[in-house]
Amino acid sequence: KLLAAKKIDYPVSEVDVLPTLSGLISKPHTLTTIGRDLLDDQHAGKRNAFIIEHERIPSIGLIGERYYLKVRPDGENLRLYDTHSKKPRDNISQQHPVITQQLKELTLGIFETTRYLRHHNKQQRDNNH
Repeated sequence: KLLAAKKIDYPVSEVDVLPTLSGLISKPHTLTTIGRDLLDDQHAGKRNAFIIEHERIPSIGLIGERYYLKVRPDGENLRLYDTHSKKPRDNISQQHPVITQQLKELTLGIFETTRYLRHHNKQQRDNNH
């Protein structure tokens, strides 16, 4: 069964591809990554794309539907940007401390989870092949 074309206007990441493909073919699977099925509406309003910026001093970030949070992996140099603002390059973390703290915790949590998965995620064998 083919699905109708759909415009996705929320942040996504390459880690969302595998869960989305599994959902499209309705293959039962155990999710061992941080990706989400892009077509699953249970995540509506909670979509973010985690990024790593490989600068001289690397930083990690989370791009959501409105805000972009950027921070170093050690939690320092915290910045929040409003992507819908007329001045999207202005750091607004001081004006929005609650949003900044929530996104910081989520960003650092995803970062630590990916580090853990990288070293502890065991490959499962498919007994059918």
